[in-house]
Order: sequence, then C-alpha cells, then structure tokens
Amino acid sequence: MNQGEAHAKAFKVATSAITASGTFNFAFSVPGQASPWYPFTSSPLSSGDQVVFDGVVTFPSSYQAQEVQVFAEADSCAGDEFMPLHCRVLESEEGNNRSESVLVRFPEIIG
Repeated sequence: MNQGEAHAKAFKVATSAITASGTFNFAFSVPGQASPWYPFTSSPLSSGDQVVFDGVVTFPSSYQAQEVQVFAEADSCAGDEFMPLHCRVLESEEGNNRSESVLVRFPEIIG
C-alpha cells in the first residue's frame, strides 16, 4: 500500500526467506510477468492504493524438513547490478517496504 501522499513510481518486489544458512532470494512467478523472480508494477501507485501479486514462490527440494521465514520486499534492487529506476523509488520512509514474515515448514520427503 502506498502510505505516502504522492504517487509511487513503478517498483519491483523480491521474495526472500530467512533460513538456517542465511537470507536468500527465491523465485516468485506471477502470471503475466516476464521475470520469474521479481514481479514489478507497470504504472504509478496512487496515494492510498495498493497492489497485490498472486504467484508461486519456488524452493528447491533441499529445503525438506526445514523451517524458513518468508517475506516480500517492495522497492527491492535484489538481482540488479546497476539499480534501475524501477527499484529505487525515493520515499520518506524506507523502513516499511518489507512484509511480515510467514513461517513455512517443509515436510521431510520419504521414499
């Protein structure tokens, strides 16, 4: 949600997880988006408006029998070496771009 008073320019979203080995980005495939990693808005977001991405976060099978904390972060430059404009929205509050974490428990695959 755009909590500011001005339009937010187009921005990108990264999906990450905190694991026992550290924090890593994971693919977030959203229908209609070209990249299977970082969905992005294609137009400005007006003050008070929100955007929702429905998609699938993909984890490798090596995460079986583990717990991870999954979160999304808007205005992310993850994966961008030169920080294009779509991932550097200037804003008065940079600390509110991350969603709450969701605990995901992967079952052990037997057989």
